[in-house]
Amino acid sequence: MFGFTKRPLFLIARKNLKTYPVRIFLTTSSIILGVAVIIASSIFSESNKNAFDNLFSGIYEGVDLVVQPIQEDFAGDFNGDGGQGPISFEVTFICKMSCASTIFIPT
Repeated sequence: MFGFTKRPLFLIARKNLKTYPVRIFLTTSSIILGVAVIIASSIFSESNKNAFDNLFSGIYEGVDLVVQPIQEDFAGDFNGDGGQGPISFEVTFICKMSCASTIFIPT
């Protein structure tokens, strides 16, 4: 590496360690703290995801039929008469054998 050996670089690093111990301590502690925050946020988000999955896993247990409104964009059909436009529903039949069929019912 351009005529330099590792020995002088090691001596400079050792001299800096002795000269600036507070700088080395603060740099090391900030790196450790940063890694700990990233790991903690990852654990927190994963535990929240698992909690919500467990909370809503049995929401359709014992349900045979689900009726939900279909969200549509009515901005193109809105003519200013105060109505909200046509409403459509999605009806999902949930079989006991975990099969599902969907029917669209416009009203």
